[in-house]
Amino acid sequence: MKHLVTTDHVSLVVSVLAFIAAAFSALYTRGQLSLARRVRRESLEPYVVAELAPRAPESEMLCLVITNIGPTVARDVRVQVEPRLRTTLGYEQQRAVEAFLHRPIAMLPPGRRIMFNLGTAHSIFDEAAGIPLQYDFQVEAKSLFGDVEPLLYRIDLNALRESAIETETTVGQLMKIKKYMETIANTLPQLAPQSPTQATRRASWRSCRIRGRRRRNR
Repeated sequence: MKHLVTTDHVSLVVSVLAFIAAAFSALYTRGQLSLARRVRRESLEPYVVAELAPRAPESEMLCLVITNIGPTVARDVRVQVEPRLRTTLGYEQQRAVEAFLHRPIAMLPPGRRIMFNLGTAHSIFDEAAGIPLQYDFQVEAKSLFGDVEPLLYRIDLNALRESAIETETTVGQLMKIKKYMETIANTLPQLAPQSPTQATRRASWRSCRIRGRRRRNR
């Protein structure tokens, strides 16, 4: 009798353990399916990024750049910046940047980029200008599936202070080369050897001057 009771107990324990394992397996499978759906959804969603970057390689102009690097169209894109983003290009440009940030972008196709000039690196990093160098960004957008998870991050312009953006631009270097070549071109005629005709004329002119002086002295 004791042997039968023990066997029943073992069978019950095994059944319970099997049920628990099946339950965990079902939950794990469900979690994997949910994760796979989320990954697939995110892979089909737009990915909008706002940044402060040079307008082009080796350019000294800093810009606000909004880009959709995702595979699908972004809708109702909103970019919030704290503190207020400032420009050194005058009142009209400042007003244009603020107006842009206060209204949503109705549609931003994949690969599309929107840029606003903020000023040269020299003017922005000038302490006398009093422009903040750290900004907190929040980017929101919508996709075909609904709201995209907001992006929250900080941009620190101090990382660009010692980079190539503060070095002389290619255009500036070319302008210096142009001035140097013009200086050389203006100097060459003075250093060029005189032709025989020019030398003869100069000698004749000097001879005439000497004869004239001698006559006056007599």
